[in-house]
Amino acid sequence: MRFLISRNSICYFGKVSELRQLMQSWSRSTVTLHEYIIAGQTLTYLN
Repeated sequence: MRFLISRNSICYFGKVSELRQLMQSWSRSTVTLHEYIIAGQTLTYLN
């Protein structure tokens, strides 16, 4: 799962099932989708 993130848009490259999982977990959070994805990408790089 990869993202290309710009100031006003998000492009997604990956499986639809992965995107669905991401959207479900994001819907339980309190941040914007942009912030959620950036935080997730940061965690992915750190692990």
